[in-house]
Amino acid sequence: MALHNFIRDSKLHDEEFDRCDADEDYLLEETSESQDDACPDGENEDTMNTIRTRIAYDLVSARE
Repeated sequence: MALHNFIRDSKLHDEEFDRCDADEDYLLEETSESQDDACPDGENEDTMNTIRTRIAYDLVSARE
């Protein structure tokens, strides 16, 4: 949702987001993924925490 808001606020053109904005019930078709390729929730959470930490560090470093 944050990415969607960023694209909308930045007035960037994105076909999928434009379709989503136009149709409240629009859902992007999911790609099929086998069970073997799926990551456990814990691994996804760790990855997202790492990404958030890197983004926060880069933002603070850019201010200095």
